[in-house]
Amino acid sequence: MKHPFILFFIILLMAQCTAVSQIDIDTSENKYLAIDSEHKLIIWNINDPQFTSRKISKINIDNQLFTLKKAQKISEEKTAILTNNDVEYTLYPTSLPLIQINTTEAIVDEPKKMGSFKYADKDTTFIANIGVELRGNLAQTYPKKSYDMEFRETATSEESVDVHFGNMRNDDDWILIGLYNQPLKFRSYITTKLWLDIYSPAYAEEEPKAKSGADVEYVEVFENNQYKGLYLLGEQVDRKQLKLKSFKDNVVRGELFSSKSYEDGTKFLAAPPFKNHIPRWSGFDMEYPYENYEAHFDNLHDFVSFVATADDASFTSEISNKIDIANAVEYFLYVNILRATDNLGKNYFFAKYEQGTPYFFVPWDTDGTLGTVMDGRRSDITYDILKNNLFERLLKTNASDFKGKVKARWEELRNNQYSEKELMNRMEDVYNKFTKSHIYEREQKLWGNLGGQEDFDYTKQWLENRLIFLDKNFSRF
Repeated sequence: MKHPFILFFIILLMAQCTAVSQIDIDTSENKYLAIDSEHKLIIWNINDPQFTSRKISKINIDNQLFTLKKAQKISEEKTAILTNNDVEYTLYPTSLPLIQINTTEAIVDEPKKMGSFKYADKDTTFIANIGVELRGNLAQTYPKKSYDMEFRETATSEESVDVHFGNMRNDDDWILIGLYNQPLKFRSYITTKLWLDIYSPAYAEEEPKAKSGADVEYVEVFENNQYKGLYLLGEQVDRKQLKLKSFKDNVVRGELFSSKSYEDGTKFLAAPPFKNHIPRWSGFDMEYPYENYEAHFDNLHDFVSFVATADDASFTSEISNKIDIANAVEYFLYVNILRATDNLGKNYFFAKYEQGTPYFFVPWDTDGTLGTVMDGRRSDITYDILKNNLFERLLKTNASDFKGKVKARWEELRNNQYSEKELMNRMEDVYNKFTKSHIYEREQKLWGNLGGQEDFDYTKQWLENRLIFLDKNFSRF
């Protein structure tokens, strides 16, 4: 060979590429890795600059040496068994953001307990102070808890500070949804993203930063050095998110209500008397404005009363001035394609951009969907139309050609976001990723309530049957 040194360098380079190596990690500085000594597992975010695709044999974490049973490459799809002092741990690489919460007091319903918060994802890492409490009603009965977090300036301050995650907004108030009641862990995620894809606020030109609902992203969570599993990190639905006009000079402009319980008001059946010094009325909570212990139910009361009592002629001629018909069409179809049985008398927000503009719906908490109810049990019903009294009257009177608009929008969506292919792809993308990356495996180890291939097949069949029924039903409109 004329150039033997070239061969030498090629061999040397190959040896370096295939060399078995040891990784040294200091977790006091590194936010990408966490260890659960109780469940004997390690979660390592693959965006860590120290993460390697080379074959490794040892990982030194905080001066604890973990040895791989077999020197190997690791990836999201390839876990490893490590030993430390003859104790076996499973190493799970992940591409999902890693959150670590630590508190000195037990986290309770309320008040919020102070704690530290670590976040790591791609090129974004930070440590912050939070106040954290449990959230939800039924959710608090589950062994896997959900959380409400408020970011604080210091470890002892109640002064809030805004933070930012991914493509979501800057804000101080965030939630972590435990997904315990969702067998495949994708219903809330898919349905939330679906609404954001299909609907934009009617006032988007005036408020280009307005969003039609809360956004979410998947994360993995540790609490006090214990792995808690897969969560949805989510925004809140509030005035800021929707860009509603603010309360100014003691004048109510934008309004926001949350429906908290099945009562006559939230079902638009009747409008009992209200008292503005109490922030709840007939199933609705006043979210904004609520200033100086004063709510403002006057306009909402008038609207519910109109829907409940107006004669058909008055309802037909006036309803389009009181509610955004395009939004009502969108929400009606959305609730029905998902068969969201818990989202017509509660679990929605009702909003007004400013005085003189109509009310509109914002969905919320769509966990009991796609063939399940809110506690995760199957509900294999595909042959009904969901509605409350408002939608009942819109259909009966066909005000503003509501039925024609429903039919036209359904046909449009069925060729796009509501096509069987598109909906199936959304489910399959999550299901396949979580299967291959061992997310389902570790959820099963921790909580034991996971659906599998049979549950996924059930969900696909349910959706197929639901679409067939709705196609036939709406074609007759």
